[in-house]
Amino acid sequence: MKLHKVVEEVLQNETWYFTGGSSDNPTDPNLYTQTPPTDGCLAPYQKVCEIQAPNDGSDKPKMDAPINPSSSETVEEQIESAHSSLSSPSGPQTNSTVTAFRSN
Repeated sequence: MKLHKVVEEVLQNETWYFTGGSSDNPTDPNLYTQTPPTDGCLAPYQKVCEIQAPNDGSDKPKMDAPINPSSSETVEEQIESAHSSLSSPSGPQTNSTVTAFRSN
């Protein structure tokens, strides 16, 4: 009987900043950089500004990464949830992935 060792890689989150406009898809990994915006993540809150996500190996956030090892929820799903909260009457809601919003 041959035994195989299973090694689970733990992905480390990095900080990413959304460079797209309010009409761009915030789940597009090509619209992120690790350079903070010059004006920061300030009100009024009209789009995603900052996320925490692992690097996909090509200097882009890994959108299909689970938010933690015991969850099936992904980075992309949390971005979509936070993005949809921008139009909520109760205002924008951050989560473990989306940590800040900013103006257009």
